[in-house]
Amino acid sequence: MKWSDAKLDELARQLAYTPANKRREQLDAALELLGEIDSEEQYPWDYILFKITGYRARVDSHTTLAGRVLLADLPSLIEYISSTIDIQASEAKEPILTLDQVTAEFGVSSKTIQRWRRQGLPAMRYVFADGVRRVGFRQSQVSGFSQRHAKRLADAARYRQIPEKEKARIIARARRMSSKCHCCLKLISRRIARRVGRSPEAIREVIRRHDLEHPIHAIFPESPARLTEADRQMISECFDRGISVDCLAKRYCSDAQSIEQIVAQQRAHRVKAISIKYVPNPLFEHADADKIILEELPAKAQAAAADEPLEDGQQRYLLRRPGNLPPYLQDAFRQAIMPQPLVTDAFRRMNYLRFKAWRKQLDIDPAHCSNDDLETIESLLAQADGIRNQLLQSHLRIVVLVARKHCQSNENLLELISDGNLWLMRAADSFDFSRNVRFSTYLSYALMKNYAHRFGQSASGGNRLLISQDDLLDQLGAPAEQSVPDAVDMLMLQGKLVDALAQLPARERDLLASHYGLQAGQAPESLSQIADRLGVTKARVRQLEAKALVKLRTILQGRSSSAQADDIDHSDAPVMARKVNR
Repeated sequence: MKWSDAKLDELARQLAYTPANKRREQLDAALELLGEIDSEEQYPWDYILFKITGYRARVDSHTTLAGRVLLADLPSLIEYISSTIDIQASEAKEPILTLDQVTAEFGVSSKTIQRWRRQGLPAMRYVFADGVRRVGFRQSQVSGFSQRHAKRLADAARYRQIPEKEKARIIARARRMSSKCHCCLKLISRRIARRVGRSPEAIREVIRRHDLEHPIHAIFPESPARLTEADRQMISECFDRGISVDCLAKRYCSDAQSIEQIVAQQRAHRVKAISIKYVPNPLFEHADADKIILEELPAKAQAAAADEPLEDGQQRYLLRRPGNLPPYLQDAFRQAIMPQPLVTDAFRRMNYLRFKAWRKQLDIDPAHCSNDDLETIESLLAQADGIRNQLLQSHLRIVVLVARKHCQSNENLLELISDGNLWLMRAADSFDFSRNVRFSTYLSYALMKNYAHRFGQSASGGNRLLISQDDLLDQLGAPAEQSVPDAVDMLMLQGKLVDALAQLPARERDLLASHYGLQAGQAPESLSQIADRLGVTKARVRQLEAKALVKLRTILQGRSSSAQADDIDHSDAPVMARKVNR
């Protein structure tokens, strides 16, 4: 409701908490007071308060209200108080007129009646025979208003009358505009009103009466769903781009409250559709999980990080800064290395925040949810994403180092780093911080396995991403005791072997892969098993194996020699060659 003075608005809200029988008395007192108001006079606030509530203030407030303000706000106060009471229209002592009956009696539009209500025509909320609460008018109040404003009512009736021929032209014009521009009733009424010199309310009433009298040929047939799902999505997108609610309300011929409700529901649907993935942990269900995970454990991690320097091997490996890198990649090596206690704590907090957001998401009902719940979920996910970005930035150097080791003369380093960044993000989402393994070790293994499959399966068109932590940790054996450089070198060897195997003949490549278990998910086979499968003797299999190993050693030694000229750490290639020769 619109109020001209805040005092009457505050009084109406206070009266809503009084007993029901007392509210009925105050309602009758307000109706009686409304009949005494003259728009040209000034009335003390203490007098208004006493007439409605019977309360007399001890100290004069020295505040007065204009009669025109009271004529505008007292009807709003009366309607507001009546909406808090179940007043049955059938129990009234006099006839109760509906809005349609009043418009028919005076021959005016419903918009005109709304203006009259702001000028002193009181209306109350009644419960009618169909059980619906609607606006109703007492017969005595309508008669009194018509007597006090006889000239105004006569002028309104004369202004309202439209000849039948003009009505026909209005209907024809409205039908033509509706079929061409597909505009709504409100917009078409406004355009026709400017052309014919009538009010938009009068034009709208002519079209509505025509549709009611001719439902088969109605210009705007009633539709239970005015806005489609595509319209709702477009409203939400436009609102996100900065278009105001008022502008959207005009475009879709709706009110601001409906537009705000649509925006809120679409936002709730988006939040409900977010796929929230986290690594579960029993600590998340603890009664004091917030205090433990977000306060106590981070403080302990900070203290442990100060007392736990990096190991020498890991320090040398991670602090190497390759040359000829783009500026944004060089910045990754300028950032401080995150100590292991802080890494574990960051993964714990990230997954716990996602867990909280997921649990709140389960309780969301898009049709009945508050903005506070949506903002809470979005805030939790934003905090988790911030922690995730810190982890990604601190481990980007590992992606660069591993990608450089896999970069061949015909490969693009930036393309390898781009693929590595993808695997880094997926590894961060699937890493279980409760396992006894460093994330840097787990990431190195994940990168090596996927680079090896990238090169080994490029000929066959395979493209399988290996990020499963269980599979990788099973291959690690005891990962907590293995340093990052050793893990990288071992998988570097495996990656080069797969790449070199692709250059052997199919029969020799299959023999070595089967005998040494180089295929994922397949156990090594004995020479006897291979001989039975190929239909040859065991001695012949041994000869083929020796021949294939000679070719494989030649390929690997040639690659090791070419890699020494490009890599910063010149000791890596000989180590790889010695491991192959063994």
